[in-house]
Amino acid sequence: MNRFSLQISLMLKIMAWFVFLYFVLKAMQLIIAFAGGMANLQVGLRIYNDPSFFSLRSDSFLHYTVMGLLLVFISLFKVHVWHLVIRSLYRIDFKNPLKLEMSRSLEKISFIFFIIWMLAITINTYSNWLSEQFGHMLSNRTSLEEYMILAGLIYIISQLIKQHNRIGTAQA
Repeated sequence: MNRFSLQISLMLKIMAWFVFLYFVLKAMQLIIAFAGGMANLQVGLRIYNDPSFFSLRSDSFLHYTVMGLLLVFISLFKVHVWHLVIRSLYRIDFKNPLKLEMSRSLEKISFIFFIIWMLAITINTYSNWLSEQFGHMLSNRTSLEEYMILAGLIYIISQLIKQHNRIGTAQA
């Protein structure tokens, strides 16, 4: 592997670690604010400055809990995706990157992006319903398109790698 490839690999690993740490901190902030908001509304507001989310708590503790758990789950899945990306970056063999192991890793990442997409649809639908029921303008929490596009693209790439391995095995 040449020097330029090593530098790019190192930069990708560093960037992946920064993104991973960002999502870990964001998930921790949400978990602490959600748990703190269950005990005391002001604690949650100080940590996670989203008045529309915490105003829901005063109207319905059950709906606040459900929405909070959905947001926590989606945050944890994002952390898990970046954990898998970092693992994949450290395991990739640049001499032969199209191994079956890489295909499996990409399939896992694709599946988790699909789960994130399904959770995002659930959160947005639930948020719209809560806005109608309680009159609070809860913002849509997550965008939908990029998660489904990423899930599809990563899955297609993983299948191309699998097909490459099947052809290579058949020729050998």
